[in-house]
Amino acid sequence: MEMRESRQMPLQPPAIRPELAAQRRLQFPIGAEITLRDLEGYESGVHAQQRLREHEPVTWFDEVQAWLVTSRSLVEEVLSAHDRFTVYAEPSFVRTVLGDHMLSRDGDDHRHQRAPYDPPLRLRSVRQNYTELISELADGLLAQLRRQNSAELRPAYANPLAITVAGRALGLAFDDITQVSEAYDVFAERMVDYAGAGSDIAPTRAALDSLVYRNLDRIRKHPDTSIISSVLTSENPDLRQSDDEIVANVRILLFGAIETVTSIILSTTWALLSHPEQLDEALADPDLFSAAVNEALRWISPVGHSERWATKDTQLGGAAIQRGEMVLPSLAAANRDPAFFPDPDAFNIHRDNARHHAAFGRGEHHCIGLNLGSLEAQIAVERLFNQLPNLRLDPDRPCFPTGFGFRSPRQLQVTW
Repeated sequence: MEMRESRQMPLQPPAIRPELAAQRRLQFPIGAEITLRDLEGYESGVHAQQRLREHEPVTWFDEVQAWLVTSRSLVEEVLSAHDRFTVYAEPSFVRTVLGDHMLSRDGDDHRHQRAPYDPPLRLRSVRQNYTELISELADGLLAQLRRQNSAELRPAYANPLAITVAGRALGLAFDDITQVSEAYDVFAERMVDYAGAGSDIAPTRAALDSLVYRNLDRIRKHPDTSIISSVLTSENPDLRQSDDEIVANVRILLFGAIETVTSIILSTTWALLSHPEQLDEALADPDLFSAAVNEALRWISPVGHSERWATKDTQLGGAAIQRGEMVLPSLAAANRDPAFFPDPDAFNIHRDNARHHAAFGRGEHHCIGLNLGSLEAQIAVERLFNQLPNLRLDPDRPCFPTGFGFRSPRQLQVTW
């Protein structure tokens, strides 16, 4: 049984006439001038989105041939106006890389794909089922790190923790987490490959699918307490899914659980190490680690933007958008909007409204794993600082958060 077909075909992008392209470059000069390289940089990315928010909050981003939205209110409008903007489009990068799943469908199709995974990922269930697991796994990794006095935290701590927690929660047995990590590095790279020059991801996706199918067979024979087992054994017909549907949805669930959670852990750690006085406050009051995670999510949004396509000709912030055109609501820019966050470029773990960040999106497509990801980051960061006293950034290997589609320190070398 394959994933059920949508009642409609995905949107196709319109051809942009040369005269319209020229007109847009004149109408939106900053969007015509700014490049992906600008937006990916540590300081240049923040500066570029600030210029756009102030002067062209909806702009024609000429290099990518898409509309870039940088005002928080307009970002929320795009993410909430499901009658005007859709994720179900033929050129969707998420759909191209990871196939059809809950994040590439709208309406009833989306709800059907998402429904079985919502209950186990609600806040109470997450705290009850995963707090001890995350703590034990973090402690095990830190016990290994204490045998040395320096490490690169992505491969040594954040990434293996994220992969192992994801596997345990879903019910997947990973023989080689390095292979899984490398697969999702390929997926992440292709999802921001706007030029379309990346390598074919079909073999990588096929290898991952094969692993998940093998685990489905095992779980079906030996049910357990995992999320996949709950889907396979559900007596509720509304929560049942075919194997193909489960595999497709596991692809996207793993992406968030690996790429996003790894980024949150690294970004929160980097932010606290870059603000030692606030780190000292958190060490004195552990409740502040939760606040630090929320503020880091606002300050360094792990997912830089969402993807939408206009379902009809529409107006947004004074821009005339054609049916089928790509719209990129910038979560990173929304999280730095001074109209909502005073002094937005400052990292402040005492910020009153940091928990209202947009890093997990808005509307029906908000991140399904936000509770697990936040809890995992909080435990991981708190234990890291408590078990590795005098942790500090390696001065010989400076690092900064970078990236447009996905943003975090790509490597984080520390000593203690």
